[in-house]
Amino acid sequence: MHSTLSDVVAEQIRKRRDALGLTREDLAKRCADLGVSELSYGAITNIETGRKTKEGTRRRLVAIDELATLARALQVPPALLVFPVGRLDQVQALPGDPVPTTAALAWFTGEQRYPSALTPKGEVDERTGIAEWYEDPERGWEEGAAPLLLVRKFWDRVEAWRGELKGRLPADEREQRKAAAVDELEALQREFRLHGLTPPAVPDDLTPGED
Repeated sequence: MHSTLSDVVAEQIRKRRDALGLTREDLAKRCADLGVSELSYGAITNIETGRKTKEGTRRRLVAIDELATLARALQVPPALLVFPVGRLDQVQALPGDPVPTTAALAWFTGEQRYPSALTPKGEVDERTGIAEWYEDPERGWEEGAAPLLLVRKFWDRVEAWRGELKGRLPADEREQRKAAAVDELEALQREFRLHGLTPPAVPDDLTPGED
């Protein structure tokens, strides 16, 4: 049986807390110190144990701002509380759709498309027999993921140029390479703007005349 993401988060919070030797009171104190007093001992207990309401639903879920707070308090990236690679082989990225945890994490961070052929249900168009916009669930994925893809590409190129500029280079060659770096990074900045996004600035250390 594959756990829901809420179950996964609860289990990873408990395991990470135990690994750090923290009690629930300790974790609640850390969360309060970070400005989220709602994550009290009782709340953390309900999260970790999965206590149910009369209706059978979890008594306490984790809001996204609380997830970030818990991750900071537990000294772990938030994504690993949801998609614990190396600890779980599969997670239910969507209800009833178990997929490899590594693939789910890559989808979550915008590195790849949704890792399943699952077609969401929707009202069927009688003319085509296809459920609404679900004809192609991944249509428009690149546009939706553009901010993540572009920012990763930008900083990857920054690090690549920094690598090229390491070591001793003649001053004129260094300046030429910096100019080439700026040209490439400015081209990427234009891609950001085409998507209506604000691009990162070119780092000072790659600007000609700056060392």
